[in-house]
Amino acid sequence: ASTGTIANPTASTVGNIITTRAAIGYDSNNSPAFSSQIVQTVDEFGTVGANQVPGKILFLMHDDEPTISGVAINRLGYVGIGPSAIDPPEALSVVGNVYTEGWIQFGSFSDAEIASVTPANGMVYYNTTDNRFRGYQNGGWINLDDGTAA
Repeated sequence: ASTGTIANPTASTVGNIITTRAAIGYDSNNSPAFSSQIVQTVDEFGTVGANQVPGKILFLMHDDEPTISGVAINRLGYVGIGPSAIDPPEALSVVGNVYTEGWIQFGSFSDAEIASVTPANGMVYYNTTDNRFRGYQNGGWINLDDGTAA
C-alpha cells in the first residue's frame, strides 16, 4: 500500500491497509450487508524501515448482532480471538466470553511420550502413565494435585 503512485511511491505507514477482501451478502430485506472480511495491514505497533513492513492479518466476521468479531494475527505471530481482538498482547489472547459453558481438554501423554517434548514453564498435561495432571514449573515437572516433583 502506498499513498503515492506506482511511478513515485510513498513509503507505507503504520496502520495502512495493504489489501482487503470483503464478502457482502443480502439481508432479509434484500439489501447488501457486510458478512466477513480479510484485511492485510501494516501493523500499527510495528516500525516501517528499510526492507521491513510489519504486517498484520485480520479475519473479521459479522454475527447476528450489530457487532464484529474475528481473529487477528500480528507482526509477532500473536493470535487474538474474539470481539475487539485487534492487537493481541500475548501469543494467544481470547477476548470476551468466547465459551460460556464447557471444559478444556489438556493434552494427554505417557511418560515415554512426554520425554520427547521440550518443556517450558507453564505447560500443563495429563499423564496417562500415572493418571495425574502435571505442570512444568521452575524448570521441572510437578504433580498438580499435591505439588510434589514428578
